[in-house]
Amino acid sequence: MHDGGARTGDIGAKAVARRAEAIVEALQFSGRSVATAESCSIGHVGRVLAEARGASQVYLGTVVAYTKRSKQRGLGLANHLLTGPMGAVTSDVAIAMAEGVLNLMGASVAVATTGVAGPAPDEDGNPVGLLIVAVAEEGQASAAATFEFGDRGVEGFHACAVGTALAMVADRLGLGTDVPGTVPGRGRPTPARRNTGSAAAFSPDTRQ
Repeated sequence: MHDGGARTGDIGAKAVARRAEAIVEALQFSGRSVATAESCSIGHVGRVLAEARGASQVYLGTVVAYTKRSKQRGLGLANHLLTGPMGAVTSDVAIAMAEGVLNLMGASVAVATTGVAGPAPDEDGNPVGLLIVAVAEEGQASAAATFEFGDRGVEGFHACAVGTALAMVADRLGLGTDVPGTVPGRGRPTPARRNTGSAAAFSPDTRQ
């Protein structure tokens, strides 16, 4: 688990906008697209991407799946992914969300958020400030990382979620954006086991 610091949620609105524009430009240059699946960030990541210049060429849309039921119906998550001790706030759930919206929208890259914005812990006892972000990419292994931001208020948490999600997308695209807990400028979150409901093990080198 990473301690959320100034390189993600604490960056200002202008820095977030610049990061979103850099992502959009990189996707334009490579002829690729992006989509988001959001729970705790309630669409804010997609909004920031959509506001970047040129977004209409690369941003496909957002699925806001706030409840467990909407994650199942909107993104196709298997029931067993949501019924463990941590409920919907796990790496497996985040990865399934990212892969679900990647396939749903036919995107090249997708990012997903799940966590607890507050003001109280969720129904499964997960603490306020817990955030998990996953990135899925066409033809590549998906990855998720966990962050703990503490209680910063709902709006503060949303800012942290947006900054962290954009940082992880930028990192995946090779833009040199630092993500907490990784090697500055070139690190990536540790690939998490991908659970699709089958007995097949997840390989971090190939997308199954």
